[in-house]
Amino acid sequence: YRPYGYLFLATTEEQMEALRTLIAVQQRAGLEQVRLLGPQEVRELVPLVFTDDVIGASYCSTDGFIEPLSLLKGYTERAIERGAQVWLDTEALGIEMAHDAVCGVVTTRGAIATRCVVNAAGAWARRVARMAGIELPVEPLRRQVAGTQPLPALPDETPMVIELGTGFHFRKDHLGGGGVMLLWSDPDEPYGEDVCFDLRWLRRMLPLALRRLPRLRDTQISPRRCWAGLYEVTPDHHAVLGPVPGVAGLYLANGFSGHGVMHAPATGRLLAELIMDGTTRLLDVSPLSIERFARGELIQETGVL
Repeated sequence: YRPYGYLFLATTEEQMEALRTLIAVQQRAGLEQVRLLGPQEVRELVPLVFTDDVIGASYCSTDGFIEPLSLLKGYTERAIERGAQVWLDTEALGIEMAHDAVCGVVTTRGAIATRCVVNAAGAWARRVARMAGIELPVEPLRRQVAGTQPLPALPDETPMVIELGTGFHFRKDHLGGGGVMLLWSDPDEPYGEDVCFDLRWLRRMLPLALRRLPRLRDTQISPRRCWAGLYEVTPDHHAVLGPVPGVAGLYLANGFSGHGVMHAPATGRLLAELIMDGTTRLLDVSPLSIERFARGELIQETGVL
């Protein structure tokens, strides 16, 4: 874990007001390190960043970066040590039901008898839910990353810098030889499972990157550090978490919209409580139920990257 911080840049008063609102929520939840910065403080924190249009920012020094695959490896190894079985290269083909309750899963390695199934299938969550006759509003959405050759002028401890107005953001690539990771969510990207890197996206993103970080002109894009992957998004960009009404034994953990690895420890704890005790002690997850979509009780989210 590299606690180098997140820095959200505001270029309008409306964005500053949104930051003030978000910081108040964070501080009420106990996050004492988050604070507002003025333009001069932003320039001192990230001298290489173009700040002529910045009127303020929010900054939390304890935000940072993790390596998701290493985290997954650690969780998996610990689970196996405690008796779990992990079937790799195994596809789920169907969920077996009896009297509106789960009774098994059919896979390419055979059937598994079980009264409990957790759908944590990421971008393919909707497919898995349909195996139990459930319509789950989770869509796959491509997100792309462009990495550069090394840029030593940008310090390793540079925070993640996010433009609120455009959604463009960048961070140092600590695993890719010291380059920069450039990220931007194209608002015109359609839903789908395409994971091919698109040069048209790169051409649209680069002007944003060069404007906010002019020193990028000192390096080049590295094709080996460019890739695409899939978010799993819901209509309100918040997760669906909890049991499925009317289908005993089926639980959902889907639609985290890019926040999954950050929410993973709490999600595992909450699901364990639901499965073992029928309720949660860590926090109330009822606002995240699948039923909120039918009721029109969507949760507003303004900070999706």
